[in-house]
Amino acid sequence: MFDLEQSASGSELVVADGEFRGGPAPATADLRLARWRDGRFALSAADDTMFSALNTPALEYAAALSADGLTLAFTRLEGHMPFIRTNIWIARRSAINAAFDAPVRIDAIDGDWVEGPTFSSDDRAITITAKWVITRSGASRAKPRSSSADRTPRRFRRRG
Repeated sequence: MFDLEQSASGSELVVADGEFRGGPAPATADLRLARWRDGRFALSAADDTMFSALNTPALEYAAALSADGLTLAFTRLEGHMPFIRTNIWIARRSAINAAFDAPVRIDAIDGDWVEGPTFSSDDRAITITAKWVITRSGASRAKPRSSSADRTPRRFRRRG
């Protein structure tokens, strides 16, 4: 498990349950619910139906839960390196123990790499994390790098 969001009551966690195999991103990631039971948070397969409309073969992670627990925003990563794309999705449900409805991608949040939505304290806004390059002349969105060689500092690159 990685990435967790605690409910306002403190008795539930929305977690990303995934498998890492040594690559730059998890091999799998789905959203699940852990409930406080017997002095610890525990997952239950019975709660997985709450997220059946959200979880796909893509990676779902970095969830944010509204204060009333009825709205969930999350990151979905699709594609394979180096051709990946992240988007922010939002889903609602009618009651705390109900399943979330099919999510909708928030088209207004667009970029090369956006993730980690967070609700404002009044649930009227969502903030996100995005890759930005900040220089003396201003800020701009970072461009995704196309290969591992691009991430290697010049002084460490092999010649010829």
